[in-house]
Amino acid sequence: MDTHCTAIILAGGRGRRMHTETPKQFLSLAGKELFLYAVETYARCPFVTDIVVVIPEEDKERCEALLAPQEKVRALSFSGEERFDSVYAGLSAIDWPCDVVLIHDGARPLTKEEDIETVYRTVLTDEAAVAAHPSKDTIKIVDDRQIVTDTLERSHLWNVQTPQGFSRTLIEKAYAELMADRKNNAPIFVTDDASAVELYTEKKVKLVETSSWNLKVTTPEDLEQIGILLEYRKKTTEENT
Repeated sequence: MDTHCTAIILAGGRGRRMHTETPKQFLSLAGKELFLYAVETYARCPFVTDIVVVIPEEDKERCEALLAPQEKVRALSFSGEERFDSVYAGLSAIDWPCDVVLIHDGARPLTKEEDIETVYRTVLTDEAAVAAHPSKDTIKIVDDRQIVTDTLERSHLWNVQTPQGFSRTLIEKAYAELMADRKNNAPIFVTDDASAVELYTEKKVKLVETSSWNLKVTTPEDLEQIGILLEYRKKTTEENT
């Protein structure tokens, strides 16, 4: 394989909106810890050569045991205060050959291998690509009193997801600039990796339309919904084999 691709799986969040003592990445979903679905999906992708999993430091031993069967998991890294701190920790762990970096939320267990591959192959030609889905809802802007001030044109609105993929040199450049701002206590307006590239480089990010199944667990209702979808996928797969 001429191109080396490392996936960074973010599994270090606290999941405060889940209202559980257990961090959401360790919640059981159809008998398996939530974040393992993402790890296993990336491990099955033949173009992914290595995986970094970003976890809370206090859960190191637990994660080592859970990830022991995954030969592609090359390193564990420790999560930081903000999402971008965790991504930077994952990038910093890469000390092996790597050309493409795919960054993924560990709370997205339904991501399809073919969608990951589409993002990966787009990076090979465009350097920066993110999974996304056209917005199905009308989006309105409101003021502090929740009074509508504007309605946005839906045809130009996309829900951005993960994976988000970049050439290694591009994403490392963006994060080096971002972390320099962080060190200098400058305000940082970065909510995902694409916005880091948009703010700190001249590169334009390509959106890649992916499956509407690519949902993220944020609330207890999400966990229930995704659990139903997992069971449905399992059933249809068994019926087709």
